[in-house]
Amino acid sequence: AAMVWAAAFGLLGPVVVRAMTALLRRPLGKVSGLAGELAVRNARARTARLASAVMPVMLASGLALGLVYMQTTQSDGARRAFDESLRADLVVSSASGGLPLGLVDTVRAQPGVAAASAQIPTTGYVEPDEPMRASEGEDTGPQPTELSLQGVTAQGLDGTTAFRAASGTLAALSGDSVALPAADAGEHRLGDLVPMRLGDGTRTALKLVATVEGRRGYETALVPASVLVGHTDGGLVPQILVRADDGTGTAQLAAQLRMLAQKQPGLRVSGTEVLASAQADADDTQAWMAYLVLGVVVGYAALALVNTQVLATSERRGEFMLQRLVGATRRQVLQMVTVEAALVALAGIVLGLLVAAATLVPLSLSVLGTALPGGSPWILVTVVAGAAGLTLATTLLAAGAVLRRPPRGTVEQ
Repeated sequence: AAMVWAAAFGLLGPVVVRAMTALLRRPLGKVSGLAGELAVRNARARTARLASAVMPVMLASGLALGLVYMQTTQSDGARRAFDESLRADLVVSSASGGLPLGLVDTVRAQPGVAAASAQIPTTGYVEPDEPMRASEGEDTGPQPTELSLQGVTAQGLDGTTAFRAASGTLAALSGDSVALPAADAGEHRLGDLVPMRLGDGTRTALKLVATVEGRRGYETALVPASVLVGHTDGGLVPQILVRADDGTGTAQLAAQLRMLAQKQPGLRVSGTEVLASAQADADDTQAWMAYLVLGVVVGYAALALVNTQVLATSERRGEFMLQRLVGATRRQVLQMVTVEAALVALAGIVLGLLVAAATLVPLSLSVLGTALPGGSPWILVTVVAGAAGLTLATTLLAAGAVLRRPPRGTVEQ
């Protein structure tokens, strides 16, 4: 989306640059005097040249802001969706990698336990009712829908998670059944058999007993843990979520549950911050993989910015020499170039902000319910400062190199 908007604003570059030049004419003239007036006149006379210098700045700043904030917004949405879905007080896990499914009933039977549910996170697919057709790149028909799956125990689901049924009842999650996100249920109705493919590739048909609501983009389908446990590594449950009853303290219940380690070696009891930390680590891993790709894209855009400013300035050798011959000092020429570079940077950054806003506002409204994206405001400050600094530095260095040569009596055209 960021690339599409960048291309769209690129086509409108000369028009936008002309409008911004007219808007900034008086302020620049008042702030920078004769150098500013000359810079504005140059910009108005050579709009196409100015637009060609502005576009790389727009591309670099727009892509950097759009792509980075897109990733931070999605990470923020995933964190909020995870936090909203959890009501447990404690997490029972194992140092050996998993727990037997039967331990859920043992934990639930302990004094002070209000609810206990297995948690088996994985990924699955809802298969299309119409089988895919072989094709050589043409329409292959309906495609499988990828879903986050979570194996749960119906008896403890209400107390340990915030999942609520939009239709049907989650208490019916037993045997070969599934509760699909309402957005992914499609034409399936309660009682229908939904063709699915589990994380290990096993195909099955599960009865739709409920639909659940979820944060848009982060919906999760619920499946009985007894269905999923046989399709996990070792056939074990990674975690058991536990909620204490009103009369039992969390620390007291944790100490009591740790006594189960006598029968289940390696058993660990911890707070839900362990799950939050694991979720954050998984998000960070995915984010850094995305940032590596973003770094390449933004790096090329920044390289294009530098090359464009250097070439555009170097090609004005004759213009600078003529100004020197008619009496302008080297300092005055550099002042004019500084104002022009500031105009280029300002126009490019404003256009870049528009590109980023066009990309991020719809995403943020969908994921976070607000027009502001997730992520630190320092990202914005860094990108704006970097784009402005690169534009000014490369332009002034190139102009300074050109002006090192003293003016001669004639100027080559």
